[in-house]
Amino acid sequence: MSVLSFFRRGPRAATSKRVLVPFTGGELAQSGGWIRLSEGTRPLDAPLAAAFSDAWPPAVFGRLKEPLGRGVPTIDLTIHFRAPLPPPDVRPGDFALCVFRSRYARDGFLEEDGEIWSASGELLAHSRQLALLS
Repeated sequence: MSVLSFFRRGPRAATSKRVLVPFTGGELAQSGGWIRLSEGTRPLDAPLAAAFSDAWPPAVFGRLKEPLGRGVPTIDLTIHFRAPLPPPDVRPGDFALCVFRSRYARDGFLEEDGEIWSASGELLAHSRQLALLS
């Protein structure tokens, strides 16, 4: 599903026929969805965007058939902020869209690229993560 498709459906869309379910041995290592803090009182600033960049289940879970013994611990995480935070059009409690893709895994390591988007379609942050398949 493209990022624009997520935007058209909106943060309150409950289901989709193209939802990537973890541990089903799917074709894509992709995950994501709409996220916000449950309290809804904090603006989407840089520390919160950084937390969101490592808050979603790993994209590789969509390709696996069963959970790993020790999970997928992060070894290195780099975040590039692509817009001023907090964005002027985003209120505290608004949802952000997180999209994560993994295209490469080898020798027990994987890379994962992430994007954090505002509900209005602005790219807020881009992340790159190196993780251990354990």
